[in-house]
Amino acid sequence: MRKEIGRGLMMAWAIFFWLAPAAAAPDLSDVARGVLRLVCFAPRSTFSGSGFAIGKTSRIRYVVTNYHVVSSAPDRVMVCCSGSKMVRTKVIGAYPSIDLALLELEQPLAGIQPLTLSSRSRVKLGQKVFAMGYPEAADELSGGMAFSRPEDVTVTDGIISRITQRDGVRYYQTNADINHGNSGGPLVMESGEVIGINALSMGDLKAQGINGAIQVDELLPELVKLGIPFRTDVLLPARGRNVPAIADAAPNRQWGGAGPVFFGVAGLLVLVLLSGLFWLWRDGRRKRQVAAAAPEQTRLLRVAVHPILRACGGSRSGQAMSLMPGEWILLGRDPGLCQLVFPAKDAEISRKHCRVGYDAETDRFRLVDCGSANGTFLASGERLIPEREYVLRAGERFYLSKEDYGFIVEIGARR
Repeated sequence: MRKEIGRGLMMAWAIFFWLAPAAAAPDLSDVARGVLRLVCFAPRSTFSGSGFAIGKTSRIRYVVTNYHVVSSAPDRVMVCCSGSKMVRTKVIGAYPSIDLALLELEQPLAGIQPLTLSSRSRVKLGQKVFAMGYPEAADELSGGMAFSRPEDVTVTDGIISRITQRDGVRYYQTNADINHGNSGGPLVMESGEVIGINALSMGDLKAQGINGAIQVDELLPELVKLGIPFRTDVLLPARGRNVPAIADAAPNRQWGGAGPVFFGVAGLLVLVLLSGLFWLWRDGRRKRQVAAAAPEQTRLLRVAVHPILRACGGSRSGQAMSLMPGEWILLGRDPGLCQLVFPAKDAEISRKHCRVGYDAETDRFRLVDCGSANGTFLASGERLIPEREYVLRAGERFYLSKEDYGFIVEIGARR
């Protein structure tokens, strides 16, 4: 048995030193756990962008992004999680002069990795970096809208090409691709710390590989002023002296922040090997067979939740409006009350005719007649009872007063 244990220990240490070079380079999938997709429901269109989590634990409340990602509708920004789950946010810090915004989640999200912030002092010209986020063009490739999951994050690599300023704001110029939808995502070093916030690309201006990320140094003072907790590996001024913003958050630079994890895994590997040898000695050469039966699981195809109300006829034919989950759109001739307004010549339509909404939990649309003079009808011809809620599935139709004023409700993929 001693020989077997000795061989096991030798094998464990061989694996330990074989893994050592890999430990110095962090797994970017861990960083991807802190990158989030944001959706901004503006009155007449929907925009998407990226952001990343900050905080001290994996139950996060705060997200950093660009101001231009949320400026169209600051009070209608949501984090798009897996499936149909969306979490509302509110803007608690808006800084248009440096194109940054700080969001607070309506409810904390568990299982999200808060990212560590670094600074200009650790950045050198030619240093390798990675831009992370949710570019809209990637949705075209995958055939649907990506959600806030590590496997859906797009990563592009490059170097720090230049350290510069634009309109008084400090930027990193990089050749790492930053495309539409990447805005607000993190620019990270090989060791995983965030040094910039992806902001712009000059690819449309007769140049290739010219992209900009705002330096994290623009963000750090604002976080300190608001008292927002965050992880950092740099020293910040506090009470007249330099102290880490979070004392236990600075990574081990020799191992790129992966040292504790590496040694933990190596120690666990030794314990597993010793346990296996003990059972071999106890049971001899008898083979142990373990039958593992995994319960049958049904895999649901998740589609992008992008509810749409589309006019099929009448004066509003072809017009489409996005429906924000949990809110109503009023249809009628009164521009002071309604979001979808018919012209005054459409006398068959009441001033406040009906309202349409979408329930994300049930994945169903809701339709209510508002006491209209000429009625609201289902596709079957059934007239709605005023103020009674009717449920519609995606693809179903209804009409106002007569079939000429037809509508259809749809679930579309974000493009």
